[in-house]
Amino acid sequence: MEQLERSPAAYELGRALVGHGAALSRNGRLQEAADRLYQGLETAVHCGAEALAGRVREELSAAGLRPLPLRYAQTDTLTAQERKAAERAAQGRPVAVVAKELRLPEQGVRQLLSSVYRKVGTDAADLAAAMETFPRPRS
Repeated sequence: MEQLERSPAAYELGRALVGHGAALSRNGRLQEAADRLYQGLETAVHCGAEALAGRVREELSAAGLRPLPLRYAQTDTLTAQERKAAERAAQGRPVAVVAKELRLPEQGVRQLLSSVYRKVGTDAADLAAAMETFPRPRS
């Protein structure tokens, strides 16, 4: 797990955390399981892995736990670049299109969106709805 934590393979880290947490849960080690599952959920949301985040929520439910909200304080607003990327992604535009529109590499857009998911407390599937209620910058 230490190797994954130092690598850019966030999805693989998330899968490993979730798998480990699920195994701990099945063996009655709920506190350790909760720690791993919550880490896995945060990692999944940060890298936009909706299916993995859904699996974590199911594992947490099965263990009698509930997902913690992945939301920063409402004072933590999005940067201008994050907001532009989020608004375009919320309209259903693919990462490649958003990257071209913002004149950024696709990996740069993925990083922006990862930050958006973390700050807004959502994943790609619910981004449009979350953006409607997330505070806008003060003018």
